[in-house]
Amino acid sequence: MASAATAGGQGILSSAFVAGKLYVGTNSGVFVSPDNGQHWSSINTGLTGFVVQRIVGNDQLMLLSTKNAGVYRLASDGQSWIASNGGLPQGVVDSFAVLGNTAFLVLRVPGVWTFTYLYRSTNGGQLWVKQSIAASPEYIEIVCAHGSEVYLIGYSHGRLYLFRSTNNGDTWTTASVFPDVFIGPITAMAINDDGVVLVGPWRSEGDLSHWDEISLPYWTAELATHGREFVASGLEVYVSTDGGRTWIRPGVIGEEVSSIAVSSTAIFASTATGLIYSNPHPFPSAVSVSAASYATAVAPNSIVAIFGMQLADSIAVGSSIPPPSSLNGTSISIRDVTGKESAGSLFFVSPLQLNCLIPAALPLGDATFEIYSSTRGLVASGYLNVQRVAPSIFTANSDGKGVPSAYVLQLSTTGAMTTTPVYLFDQAQRKFVPNAVKLSPQADTFFLVLFGTGWRARSSDSGVTVMLNSVSQSLTYSGAAPDFVGLDQMNIRLQKTLKGAYTLTLLVNGINANEVTVAFSQ
Repeated sequence: MASAATAGGQGILSSAFVAGKLYVGTNSGVFVSPDNGQHWSSINTGLTGFVVQRIVGNDQLMLLSTKNAGVYRLASDGQSWIASNGGLPQGVVDSFAVLGNTAFLVLRVPGVWTFTYLYRSTNGGQLWVKQSIAASPEYIEIVCAHGSEVYLIGYSHGRLYLFRSTNNGDTWTTASVFPDVFIGPITAMAINDDGVVLVGPWRSEGDLSHWDEISLPYWTAELATHGREFVASGLEVYVSTDGGRTWIRPGVIGEEVSSIAVSSTAIFASTATGLIYSNPHPFPSAVSVSAASYATAVAPNSIVAIFGMQLADSIAVGSSIPPPSSLNGTSISIRDVTGKESAGSLFFVSPLQLNCLIPAALPLGDATFEIYSSTRGLVASGYLNVQRVAPSIFTANSDGKGVPSAYVLQLSTTGAMTTTPVYLFDQAQRKFVPNAVKLSPQADTFFLVLFGTGWRARSSDSGVTVMLNSVSQSLTYSGAAPDFVGLDQMNIRLQKTLKGAYTLTLLVNGINANEVTVAFSQ
């Protein structure tokens, strides 16, 4: 992430991107930027408390809460604040949500025992009314608005519940009861455009009857969405493009993130030191996968396929070794986990697909890529999940499934060598199917030669396991294929008793490749 200008040099506690402007709440009031953090001005008229802990808004209503002076709403002039504490007792706002001109807040009221309550305002924050919730939660954690619905998380009789209102908070129903293992405190919740719900480190979709733990830690401070993508903050910023199942870092910040704000084109990460980091292209417009299996993990010195729209102006194929860094004016730049940029080598470009070689020295971890056109500039961006090994087998149908793009090498007693493809084209099915290669005469030796990418950095051949129908096979070679860039090869000595169809399973350093099917005859 790149650093933007500081917001008056103040420590930032909260932020929001509303109506094309970036607002941040600091220890010294509110600052606003109309140009993504490049220039700032203060908006403090009307405030009597300047420690702005939370800020939230939409095109109709903008609210903030302060440490000791309650709640304020932004005046119609956009330059001043109006105190909006009617109906509220003294307390601390733990959570905010706005739905049109209706606002909700969770208020923590101190005393001998600390209680939290839900309040609603139907007139833009002028008057607040305490709400009654089904199951009467003793402690409310979060209120969250999405679309036309409002969600609430609270504890009742020692269990954590998710409540939902579809009528602007008039009535509430129990949407889900969380598992007993679900522990708090829960500080973040978000819902994407597919209806996937994230609550802290837990994920659910559909009818919300089942929750899966995901790879986000419990210290996740904030969650936000951009269409189908999720953004999370804590010690760093993370982005998920697959509904919260997996997460990557779009860049390294190096300090704890106090707040995040998301626009249609950027993520803004604020810190307690007053720095605001921005990533101008955090949401992928292109998807990277292994060119062999279409799995999302890739390895250094492996072949990757990238899919998107208008990636190149025309079709072009690279013919040189090593492949060129530019084809017909199309190039790709890869930024690794340390922030260093390097060029990818291109095998093939077209408007919808690009095939490239991942640099051999690319560090492991999350990386980003940007695709450029010499005439149109930046045309697409996305993420790379770089692992030490990402074993993938090329298949005859180029879909990562079925019969592999491989052959059987027959070595006769005279030293003569014959190769037979393990696939043949079935006219009726209009695809390649297994070719039952004959393993005879018995005096000859037979090897299955597989091709793929992403396994040459295996720890050793002892870290490679090949099985046919769960029976281990004898490996004679695994590594780079001779005379080809990015292509890996594996030679497996075949038992001459093999007969029929077999599922081939490959594990490299404990990581599974895509399963393929082969067949043999006698």
